[in-house]
Amino acid sequence: MNSIRNLRSRLFYGWVIAFVAFMSLFVAAGPRGAFGNLIEPLSKDFGWNLEQISLAASLSIFLLGLSQPLVGWLINRLGPKKVILGGLIVYGLSSLLLSLISSLWQLYLLYGVAMGISWGASSNLSFAALISSWFSKRRGLALSMAHSGMAIGQFLLIPVSMGFIIYQGWRWAVAILSFLVLGVGVPLVWRLVRDTPYEKGLLPDGGKIAVSPMVLPGGAGQPGHLVRPKGVGLRAAARTSPFWLLAGSFTICGLTSHLMSVHFVPSAIHQGYPPMTAAQAAGVMWGANVIGIWVSGFISDYVGRKVPLAILYALRGLGIIMLLSSGSELTLYLAAILIGVGTLGTAPLTTGLVADIYGVASIGTVLGIVSMGHQLGGGVSIYLAGLIAHERGSYYWAFVPSAIFLFMASLACLFIREKRPKEG
Repeated sequence: MNSIRNLRSRLFYGWVIAFVAFMSLFVAAGPRGAFGNLIEPLSKDFGWNLEQISLAASLSIFLLGLSQPLVGWLINRLGPKKVILGGLIVYGLSSLLLSLISSLWQLYLLYGVAMGISWGASSNLSFAALISSWFSKRRGLALSMAHSGMAIGQFLLIPVSMGFIIYQGWRWAVAILSFLVLGVGVPLVWRLVRDTPYEKGLLPDGGKIAVSPMVLPGGAGQPGHLVRPKGVGLRAAARTSPFWLLAGSFTICGLTSHLMSVHFVPSAIHQGYPPMTAAQAAGVMWGANVIGIWVSGFISDYVGRKVPLAILYALRGLGIIMLLSSGSELTLYLAAILIGVGTLGTAPLTTGLVADIYGVASIGTVLGIVSMGHQLGGGVSIYLAGLIAHERGSYYWAFVPSAIFLFMASLACLFIREKRPKEG
């Protein structure tokens, strides 16, 4: 018992926050990641075509993108915990109701609208703001730990959900994934999350506050309040080149990552692979994300973030090209690995760059706008890919431009100046 207490006293509470973020994103990844598995059974049960079903996913990502500036504003006003908690509750309940749908408009309302907006409140942006307030020196590693929850969740839950779909039906699969969100994610955030280390009498990265946490450090200010770190405002950030390079590259990131999350499984099935093989390859893709997230996050704390970010975009582009030419299960899995390694690791690196260049206090506003482009790009690509595949019977003309855009994003990242500009 004493050893456990000693460990708890030595463990910086920020790592508890990172673990809660990991687990929350792990369970939340299920309902979204499994949507590609639902396309075939929904089409079979209701007669909806690929374009109609893709529109639901496109609407979801589009509204997720539009919600990001509002989510950023709410984070600055209410703190990350309340935003994340509310988002997870609505997200879990909407997913549960999704298991009961019988009409196309219900799919659009629940998956497209409710889950899109609530996911925006309980995913990367909110957890990035939370983690960034707890860490400075080890921010890259902590963000990578948190974001890897999404990758590992999809790695495990996509094949598991396909198994439930095959043997129990898609409604049971969706319901079980929903219970994980409500039964795991919500209680963990409610009980353990604190918005800032100051609430625990700590400083970022550990160490204890030498003065009372009820008094502003430096003796300036009013009792009961703490100094919040200053950041660069949105208008000032928009006058700098890193903002546009980050916004442009992250828009391409969303365009291609959401494209793969929804259409990887259907595209593999279109190429003749069995549904379970396609789902397992998708699981490998998301599992490979863990490699990209952890390696790039760890390295970025020492060598900077823009070069690892450029490498990840290039690897994803190569993976999509390989997917197009996939002629065997081996090449399918290799394509999945390259796409996976180059996907989710971009989120913590982009978040880290925003925090490094513009300040932690700018996460809500600056990253909110940058993230909006990410989601809007994804919303457009999901629908267009479904439309192209439906009209032409192939994903070729959806995937080729995506790979080209990724190489452009890779090049753009190399021109980012990793230096904080003057506040204005």
